[in-house]
Amino acid sequence: NQMIARIIMEEAGIEVDTAANGKIAVDMVQDTNYDVVLMDIQMPVKSGIEATKVIRNELKLNVPIIAVTANALKGDKEKFMAAGMNDYLSKPFKLVELKSKIAGLTGRQEAVEDPSPIREVNNNRDATGKLCDLSFLQEVSNGNDDFVAKMIEGFLEHTPDSLEKITRHAENKQWDRVRAIAHKIKPSIDFMGLKSLEQDIRLIEEYADDQTNLVEIIALTQRLKEVCEQAMQQLRKELSQFAQ
Repeated sequence: NQMIARIIMEEAGIEVDTAANGKIAVDMVQDTNYDVVLMDIQMPVKSGIEATKVIRNELKLNVPIIAVTANALKGDKEKFMAAGMNDYLSKPFKLVELKSKIAGLTGRQEAVEDPSPIREVNNNRDATGKLCDLSFLQEVSNGNDDFVAKMIEGFLEHTPDSLEKITRHAENKQWDRVRAIAHKIKPSIDFMGLKSLEQDIRLIEEYADDQTNLVEIIALTQRLKEVCEQAMQQLRKELSQFAQ
């Protein structure tokens, strides 16, 4: 998810630093005068909310902070604002949304531009039977084939490990770990246009969080694994077309 956000911003000419966890994020904000901080709510060591409270209450810094979450539920916005954040984005977000938020917080109106017309990308390809709808990736990249190829490569690289872990944790009834991985891979499912899994991945996260419908979680994770494996086979073929 961090890689996806980074590539989206770098494609727009935004200079980006990334932190592996909330503690490192706090240290980086303390040492560097950033224009804006995108704060992932779910990070190891310190959560996004915990890191923001340190930045506001201990470091006394006023750098604009935008919460980034894959699951903006009712009441979350108020929670983010109470912690000291200035705004929030729900993943997956579009570049124009990010630019608008940054412009609103920094006063840099030049950051908001009407996106250039999206050119047709490989529009002669037959989408029948494809599990992934890449139109969202093509939209956020403004038809940049290299960008879409990087996203596919990242999905192919990282998804197998996540699938192995989530199915194993479900079989072992480690529901907190199931929920964490479901939350982690949910934006990737959305970005890759895996429409048939968008509801499933949200149900897995919800059921694991509430520890309800536990038998169904196991069935859903098995389906998640099977559909993703089929999709990855198709995406490997798709990559060769982007390379042409």
